[in-house]
Amino acid sequence: MTKDEYEQIAAAIPSEIEENYKSFRESYKKPMPFYIGVPQIDNGKLRINWDASYDFKARDIRYTVELARDYAISDVVFKAEDVLLPEVTCDAPDTGQYFVRVRATNSDGYTQDAFDYYVTDDGKQYGMKCFYVQDGGKVVEDTYEEG
Repeated sequence: MTKDEYEQIAAAIPSEIEENYKSFRESYKKPMPFYIGVPQIDNGKLRINWDASYDFKARDIRYTVELARDYAISDVVFKAEDVLLPEVTCDAPDTGQYFVRVRATNSDGYTQDAFDYYVTDDGKQYGMKCFYVQDGGKVVEDTYEEG
């Protein structure tokens, strides 16, 4: 590294720190991220649950839950909005691959998606969990190991 390159990098550090601090402070306006549980089928019903989100200013948090056949969430088979508790139930879907997306929104309108993600050829698709419904109603979570 040349002295000029070093000086350029060193000069950029204060503004980078300031931008990171602003981004950090802005994140406190949103609900905190959370994880989606593995859906379960019982008596013909699919139970979808997730960890409760947290809001640092104790604002009310409502959830939107979408169950779809594709990770773009365009082929939706179930949707629930304005959900107060971190759980919903719906009719159990047929065998196949499904994606559940959960989004938390606080009373100020700021949103946060779940930590979970699905890996595609285009990269990670955040805020969703992929699972399979097998014959007999068994639910198997899609897992991806980074290596």
